[in-house]
Amino acid sequence: MDAVYFYMRSLAASNPFVTARESLMTLFEEVRRKVTQMEGKKKANQESHHGKFGEKWPKVRRQYPEKSSPLRREVWILPPQLRKGQMKGLVSGLGVTGQPNTKTPSELMKTFELNFLHAHGKLFTKTGMETFAVVVSRTLQEFQSLLQLSPASIGNMKLLQVMGINMFAVSNCTSSEGWTEGIKSPLQDCAVKLGMDMFGLMVTTAVHKLQQQRTSLTSSANSDGSQEGKPNTDLQELLPSLKVWADWMTCHRSMWNPTTSTHSTTSPVVNTWTALADLCNELEESDLSAVTMEDENREGLEPVVLEEDFHLAGFQPLSSQIITGVKYASSSLVQKGVAQDVLRKKSLQLFGQYLCGIERPILVWEHGKHVSIVSTNQDAEHAAGQLNVAAENLQIEEDIIIEACIEEEEMNAETCDMSRGSFKELKAKRDLLAKLLEEKEKRKNHIEAVLDDQTSAVQIEVEVVPAFLIPDTNSFIDNLHGLKRLILCQMFTVVVPLIVINELDGLARGSRHEEKTSGHAQKLQQGAMLAIKFLEDQFSHHDSHLRALTSKGTSLDTIAFRNEDMPGHQGNNDDVILSCCLHFCHDVAKDYMPTKRGEPIRLKRDVVLLTDDRNLHLKAHTHNVPVKEIQEFIQWSGL
Repeated sequence: MDAVYFYMRSLAASNPFVTARESLMTLFEEVRRKVTQMEGKKKANQESHHGKFGEKWPKVRRQYPEKSSPLRREVWILPPQLRKGQMKGLVSGLGVTGQPNTKTPSELMKTFELNFLHAHGKLFTKTGMETFAVVVSRTLQEFQSLLQLSPASIGNMKLLQVMGINMFAVSNCTSSEGWTEGIKSPLQDCAVKLGMDMFGLMVTTAVHKLQQQRTSLTSSANSDGSQEGKPNTDLQELLPSLKVWADWMTCHRSMWNPTTSTHSTTSPVVNTWTALADLCNELEESDLSAVTMEDENREGLEPVVLEEDFHLAGFQPLSSQIITGVKYASSSLVQKGVAQDVLRKKSLQLFGQYLCGIERPILVWEHGKHVSIVSTNQDAEHAAGQLNVAAENLQIEEDIIIEACIEEEEMNAETCDMSRGSFKELKAKRDLLAKLLEEKEKRKNHIEAVLDDQTSAVQIEVEVVPAFLIPDTNSFIDNLHGLKRLILCQMFTVVVPLIVINELDGLARGSRHEEKTSGHAQKLQQGAMLAIKFLEDQFSHHDSHLRALTSKGTSLDTIAFRNEDMPGHQGNNDDVILSCCLHFCHDVAKDYMPTKRGEPIRLKRDVVLLTDDRNLHLKAHTHNVPVKEIQEFIQWSGL
């Protein structure tokens, strides 16, 4: 952590040391190796001791496709973030976690530093961003656990380093790919969210400590009030970092306003703006008049110097900070640190007033207290989303009722037809059906016996841990609602081949022969137009869980340029979609060949083809690419 911080300080100086960038690359690669080793040990321990995930939610869910050979088997495993999402509920408020943490503070601090630096390594190197949300979720959970133990377990200087690294990441992620001024790049957006989420957790902890301090002072009100000048250790650890990040937010308003949402629902992230409103209200309740600040020096006074301003002097992300004059206070209060804490609290009070007075205010003063405007808007959006889901469920129930009525009428009609026949005809039909049923049962038993005999002779075992989902064209037209759920859940990366987008474009423009098949053509055109509109909207928001892919395997974060030349290509569009899936299949012989005689060949797949096309299903099966229908996959994943 120290090395990364000082290398970043070297790069963010007025005269940067450019060689520090190479040193950072080496450090982040070392961190990546350590995290990989740590995850491998953790996985091995969970498998050997049958962790809690296996008790309630089975880790392995097996399925034998109907068209697969008895010599081939697929083992489907839920991704780690999805298993965690099913095991843990949402965290509401400070001090509530999904499961108890059994790590010691030193072990927790070590894993936090590794995951924190691993996340920033992804931002710095711009690689491995498909797992960035998972790493950030772990980082925030560990950071919250450390704050719950005590901010002193992290330390004042370590918290300042965390804030400094977050600031550097935002400025370093300025994209050179033609982003206009005032528009954040996707990497910058990820860096800002990480910094704001960690700031929100610290603000929530500070509010909790201020409430405890005010309660203790109220209970001892019968004393002479001398405890007012007694410093609070936890607040002394938190206030410098809070003041520094508030200064950064004042310097870079365009980075965080308009506000952005958090990474995922599984992260222990509180509402930062509501927490800031609570902090401002607590500071209003605090008595800051006990320490008198003066602008001029005189006998018995000392300058109030904040160590965070000293340590971050010359730091480029804070270069536009407004420098205020030096304040002076009583020597005894300065030596105790009380004067410094009061100065930081006053600075945070001014920051709260700044949030109320900007062009797009975050806080407002209502009924004698600060109130967050952002939380109200987010709750309204959440309520609207719940109403949409309820309306969709109601429509589904109505469709089921209508289908049930139709089936009942058809059965009544068939019963009436059969009643017109003679008793002998009915008896003959009964005997024939009984015979057919018996033959079918015998054939079923024979097939099951053959399959049981061949179970031990499995030659290929495919282990599927879905991370990338590749839908075909039919999926967007026939099941756009299911694809929306998979994209918006932020659990998987949905990769759309450019050939699929081009097919949707062609269908959206319509066919020349619409007069002959007007109903079918209109349905296809309408479905394609809705799919294109949804994709363009999602790509415009730079969703990190939605990518486009060329036929050569190049990943794109935009579909502004979607025409692709494929010289020398042989085959149809289904072959191009299948080739996109194969770009994610990296089979190395030494990894999948069995080490012992009689063991099957084990292939690992993190890509799933979503289609209900039978021909494409068979082609993918011959290349050992996992295939599912969208609704079947949603039901399996528990979404």
